[in-house]
Amino acid sequence: MKNNIQKAIPFLFIFFSLSLIAQNDIDEPIRMQRKNVITAEAGFKSLSGVGINYTRQVNERLGVDVGAGFGTQILRWGVRGRYFLSKRNFSPFVGAGLVLVPLQVDGVNLYDEFETETVNINRTVNMQLVGGLEFMSKGGFTISANLGYQLPITKPYTTITDITDESKFALDLLYGKGLLIAGNIGYSF
Repeated sequence: MKNNIQKAIPFLFIFFSLSLIAQNDIDEPIRMQRKNVITAEAGFKSLSGVGINYTRQVNERLGVDVGAGFGTQILRWGVRGRYFLSKRNFSPFVGAGLVLVPLQVDGVNLYDEFETETVNINRTVNMQLVGGLEFMSKGGFTISANLGYQLPITKPYTTITDITDESKFALDLLYGKGLLIAGNIGYSF
């Protein structure tokens, strides 16, 4: 009997070692198993507007997003960092980043009932603060929702003529500070 136990010890050691290794693989956070993510984004004042984002997970909690797409000023691109509050597949996150809107349009005419108003839409750099939820499946399907606030660092537009309060409201809504919202769907690998 003693010989049988001594013979079984190496097999038991190997079995338990393999079990621990397998358990470690299972316990590895999903964002470390799938460090790269490509998503299509649709949003307003978001990182890429309507465009494509690439995310690289730096560690299980920190991801860096780079995006490019189209928005109210035709082109936009940006970079942002996100901190995931959980290591699980479904995680809330917070983040901050910068978005560049490179196009400048001079002499835009806004038509009022009584007069024409003229403004220049400037190229801008915006800071974004975001929060949201992301789900990343073991198979790679990824979906997220973002909600946040955009703050222009540079002046988004300049008035050439006097403008009405309604025009100012519309310009601020489209180009100025305010709420940002976006949804993303894609694949992680």
